[in-house]
Amino acid sequence: MKLASYNVENLFERAVAMNQDTWADGRKALTLHAEMNGILGKTLYTNADRARIVAIIYVMVIAVTTPFGWISGELSSISKVLPFVMNIALFAAGALLVLRAAKYSKKQSALALAAALQTAEEV
Repeated sequence: MKLASYNVENLFERAVAMNQDTWADGRKALTLHAEMNGILGKTLYTNADRARIVAIIYVMVIAVTTPFGWISGELSSISKVLPFVMNIALFAAGALLVLRAAKYSKKQSALALAAALQTAEEV
């Protein structure tokens, strides 16, 4: 039985970008990563910032999903069921990430509300 694990950081091609023969080969992914971090570090986003965030996300999604056609083909050559198993596993992982993000968001909202109430009481 073979098991595989996947590091979520790989979604941004950072490790792949740093493991190239030359700096120029991985520079595009690292530049996009740095640009995204710079934009997300801002307190307020302009319309241009929002548009750039969406554009970078689209590029990363395409870069990440492109190999899955090949992976599915390889899995299908082993067993016709394996591509479906891979899709179910990826769906489950995505659902877990969404649930975790929702839980984190609720926690952050509760902390912000508590802080706002505390400042209101002090005034």
